[in-house]
Amino acid sequence: MHGKGASVYKEQIHVPMIISHPAYPGNKKCQALTCHLDIAPTLVGLTGLPEEKTAPGVRQPQRR
Repeated sequence: MHGKGASVYKEQIHVPMIISHPAYPGNKKCQALTCHLDIAPTLVGLTGLPEEKTAPGVRQPQRR
């Protein structure tokens, strides 16, 4: 983490992300190791649009 010092705290690396939509059932948790680059591919996957292979990140599994 450039410019943030040598220490890494839980609050810096464990950031929750909540997606709410009437079409998807609630109360689901993803235990996968993810990063901020996975947000865009995951949201695109939820829309049903084709996945762009040039974008960084990995689409997280959809739960239907």
